[in-house]
Amino acid sequence: GYNRAVDWWAMGVLIYEMAAGYPPFFADQPIQIYEKIVSGKNGVQDIKGHSWFSSTEWISIYQRKTKGAGDPSNFDDYEEEVLRIAAAEKFPKEFADF
Repeated sequence: GYNRAVDWWAMGVLIYEMAAGYPPFFADQPIQIYEKIVSGKNGVQDIKGHSWFSSTEWISIYQRKTKGAGDPSNFDDYEEEVLRIAAAEKFPKEFADF
C-alpha cells in the first residue's frame, strides 16, 4: 500500500515534466534513476524553498483556505450519479497482476 505522499510525488513529477519538458530524473539504467531519487537530502523542504513556489502560501493550502485560480461558474450544475461498479470483471487475465 501507499499513502498520499505518493500522489503528491506523482503530481510533482508531472508538473516538472510539463514545465521543463523532460523528467526530473534520468539515467541509462533504472538503478541509476533510483540512486538519484534517494539521494535527495531535505525532502519536501527543497521543493517548498524553490523560487518557483516563492509566492505559495503553504499554511493556507494545508488549512484548505486557498481559492483555486480557475472560475468554475462557466460550468452547469449536474446531479451526482452513483458510481456503478461492474459485478463481473471483463478482463481478469489482462489485469491479474494489476
